[in-house]
Formats: sequence, structure tokens, C-alpha cells
Amino acid sequence: MILSNKFFIIPILIVQLNYYSFSQNKFSFYYAKAKHNITLNYDSAYYYNQLSITAALIDNNQFYEQLAYIQKGNILYYTNKFDSSINCYLTAAELNKRYNNIHYLIQNYADIAFVYANINKDFLNTSKTWLKKAEDLLPNTPDSTKAYFYKTSGVIFLKQEKPEVALNFFLLELKLNNQVDKNGRGSLLNNIGLCYLKLKKIDTAQRYFKRSIDSCKKYKLERVRGITLVNLARCESLRENYLNSNIIATEAIPILIRKSAMPALIDNYKLLMNNFIKLKLKDSIIKYQRLFHETKDSVFNESIKQQLSSIEKRIEIDNKNLQIKNSKDLIDATEKQAKLYEIIAIVIGVSFVIILILGILLFKRNTLLQTQKRIIHKSLIEKEGLLSEIHHRVKNNLQLVASLIQLQLKSLNDEKSIAVIKETKNRINSMLLLHKKLYQNESISYIDTYEYLDTLLPVIIDSYSIKNKLKINNYAESLKLYLDTAIPLGLIINELVTNSLKYAFDKIDYPEINLNLFMDKNELILKVSDNGQGFSNLDVVKSKSFGFKMINSMCRQLDAEFEIENNNGAICRVKIRNYKLYEKS
Repeated sequence: MILSNKFFIIPILIVQLNYYSFSQNKFSFYYAKAKHNITLNYDSAYYYNQLSITAALIDNNQFYEQLAYIQKGNILYYTNKFDSSINCYLTAAELNKRYNNIHYLIQNYADIAFVYANINKDFLNTSKTWLKKAEDLLPNTPDSTKAYFYKTSGVIFLKQEKPEVALNFFLLELKLNNQVDKNGRGSLLNNIGLCYLKLKKIDTAQRYFKRSIDSCKKYKLERVRGITLVNLARCESLRENYLNSNIIATEAIPILIRKSAMPALIDNYKLLMNNFIKLKLKDSIIKYQRLFHETKDSVFNESIKQQLSSIEKRIEIDNKNLQIKNSKDLIDATEKQAKLYEIIAIVIGVSFVIILILGILLFKRNTLLQTQKRIIHKSLIEKEGLLSEIHHRVKNNLQLVASLIQLQLKSLNDEKSIAVIKETKNRINSMLLLHKKLYQNESISYIDTYEYLDTLLPVIIDSYSIKNKLKINNYAESLKLYLDTAIPLGLIINELVTNSLKYAFDKIDYPEINLNLFMDKNELILKVSDNGQGFSNLDVVKSKSFGFKMINSMCRQLDAEFEIENNNGAICRVKIRNYKLYEKS
């Protein structure tokens, strides 16, 4: 059926006017919504930014379009999609070159350099190339443009651990005082403080952090204030003013929670935990250790949720873009001949069928993904339960062996045999405690060294009667070790502490044992020392005794170097190169 043109002209003109009005009125709304959501929900930010790009295209406004692509690049950078982020900045740069918009072109080049600097060290030369392109355009530009270039350059070099170079750029930005707006001043002062902190100039760093905090209070920039408080607390900790550091760090906690600054909150909990380790306040150590791990786990879980929801968001974005594209096609159709209307109707019909088919396929795919997710989750729970049960049974079996040995002890009269049996029992106990800790842990993947040694040492001491009251100090760091590292390490510690208890304190009024376990570069260092009589023969490492044979065997397993010396008592040091620290993926 052929319809007269007049039946189409009026409604199509109405649609055309509505969409021009939409593009002009809606761009600012969608752009602002995307900018607001960048710190809250990246999927929502991406969704609204796509709508702002569409509004700019409908209005044929290149300035709006490049703004939207810059913001899209920022969103993709924050979600670690670096290649896509760079492509967005390149698109914006092409638009700005076309219309000779030097200010935003410099910003585009600086942003590209920033992303390349954050990918990995292989792209540092590429980053420098883009930064040089931005610098070449810098002469005769306004101070606001120069300030942006200095800020971005400073951040790049700060991330590359070149604080001196970064500091020069930040100080240049600070000189352009009138061009640094109230929202940027707090961040700038914080960045300058970070440079001085990395240069070990703690006094100067503190002054800038305090100025940053004052600026943030004045302009109510709570997020930046919370992050700066963490940096100020770190300064106090480096000065060993742990109480002051804890006061400042505690003040930052509600701000960071309120502003969802999770990376800074995790660093803050870790700082508090380390401070309380130095202060030896066990309850506070446990509290902030728990908060550190809970916050870290919650960030990980939130990331998983965002990834799962992104599929639905992308489908919604595609459908919206397709609807707007069809509407734009309808607007363009007013300039074509009437005979094309029948073709448009066919295209719309085919598009509807395609959308329907795609919707069905996507629904089936989403259903399949959900089913697979449930199966994997169930399988993981079953495997974790099975592993926990295995550790529990191993613990019970070792407990049974230890009990049998204890019964055997009661029937022995020979002191030498009793000593050998006691040592064997202690070795079993060191392994028993490991398996007990594993099945009691929330995670069965690792052992916390501080908690493990805090339990093991009293068990060893109880096996020996010391005439005078023994003081034992556990200075071990709270490290997470896999079982195949923890078992030989526990046996070595058992042998060294046992050796001190047996031979070191015969003539010592105030016996004392110190145990240290810490990281030093790429080595795990174990140090066990006492204030006893020391070794009479420093070749004891080559001794044929079973204990030192076991130590040497465990050292070979851990690719470790075993050293001893006398210095106001015996000092035993084990430098371990083959170890496995637990890192949650």
C-alpha cells in the first residue's frame, strides 16, 4: 500500500525536533551522571557516558563528543582496560587536532602518557614519547593548561619511583597558584608531601600533609583528607611515634569508609596492625589484622559482583544505542524519497527479529553462566570441606601418635631414652599444631607464622624443666606461609629452641630466648638466640647428632643457609630462599 508523503512529514518532524531537544538537554545530564558514578560504580558510569556520546553525536557537537571520549577513557583506565582507554584518548585527540583545541589536545597526550606509564616498565619509552608531544605544544598556552601538564607529569614520575623529578613538576604546578582550583589544591599538597616522604625528608613531608589537610577541611574535600591522614600517620610511624600515628590513622577510618576509598582504607588498617605489632598489643593486632583481611576480601568480592553485573549492563547499553540509532535513521529518512519508507519498515522489522533472537541467545547464555557459576561454587565448597577434614584427620592421627609416645615415656627409666622420646614428641607436636591451625582457619591455604609460633613455643618449653623462670620473646612477623614451607620451618625452630633449653642455661640465673622471623629482600630470615653459654664448638653444624642432621636436611629442602655464632649467648640464623608466601588472587 502506498501512502501519501503528508502522512509521514508531520510525525517525523516532531520526532526530529524531540531528538534535537534531547541531545542538547540530555548531554550535560548524562555527562554529569557518569562523572558522579566514576567513584561509585564503574558500570553505571560507563552506561551514562555512552548515552552522553550518543547525545553529542546526534547534536553533531564535536566539543561535547571529545569531552565524552576523555571521560570514557578515564572510566576504562580505572577498570584496568588500558588499550581501550588509550583508544578513547586518541579519538578525542583527533577531534581536538581537527578543531585546533590545543588545551584539550595537550590533556589527551598527557593522559595517554599516563596510561602507558601504568601498564608496565616495557612502555616507559612510549610514555616519554607522548609526554614530549604534549610538552612541545606547551609554550604560549594558558597557565591552566601548564598546570594540568605539570600535575600529570608529576604523577607519572611519582609512580615510576622518581620522586625528585616528580617533585619539580609539582612545585611548578604550585607556582601557578591562581590556576590551581580549590578541588585540586589538597591533592597537589598531598602529592608534594609524598615526594618528600619518598626522599626520606619526613619533616618537610609532614608540613605539606598538614597543609593539605587544612585545605581539604576548608573546602570540604573529605576523600583527599582521609588519604592524606593515612600518609601523615605513616610519617609518625616512621618516627616511631606509634601512638600519634594510631590517633591520626583512627581519625581517617570513618572518612575513608564514608567515601569508599578502599585501597587507602586497606593501607590504613595494615599501618595500624604494624604499629600495634611494634607496641606488642596483641588484642589490637588481632583486631586490625581482622579488619585488614575483611576489607581486602570485601573489595575482592565487590569486584567479582561488578564483573558479573557488567554483562547485563552492556546488554542494556547495546539495546539503548540500537534504539537511538534507529531513531536517528528515522530522522535522516526525512531527506530521502518516499519510496524508501517501505524499505525502512522492512529494516525495522528485520532489526526487531534480530534483537529478539539476540535477546533469546543472550538470555540462554546468561542462564548457562549462572548455572556454571553455581556448579563451580559448590565444587569449591566441597573441596575446601574435604581439605579441612583431611587436615583434621592428620591432626587426630598425630595426636594419637603423641599420646602413645607419652604413654611409652611413663614406662621408661633410662634418662637418655626419655630425652630422645621427648624430642620426638616435640617434633610431632610441631607438625600437629600446623594441621590444627589449618583446619581451624577460615582459609586452609596458609599458616599465620606469628599465631603458630605463639602456640608452638609454650608446648616445647613445657617439655623441659628449667630451674629458673624462662623468658621467651616471639618477635616473628605475621606472615602467611604455605604448608610445604611451614612444616620444615616448624621442625627447625623446634630443634633450635630444644637445643637452647637442653644445653644453654645450666648456670644462667635469668634465661631468655628470642625468636625473630622476618622478610629481608628476597629471603625469609629465621633468627633464634639465647643468653646462655653459647656453643663450645662452632663446627656443631657438622655434628652427627640427629637434631642437627634434621636441621641440615630441612635447610636443603628450603634451599636455606644455616649459620651459628656466639655473641652473649648462641645465635642461630637460617636464610631461606625457597619459600612460598600466600597471596590471595
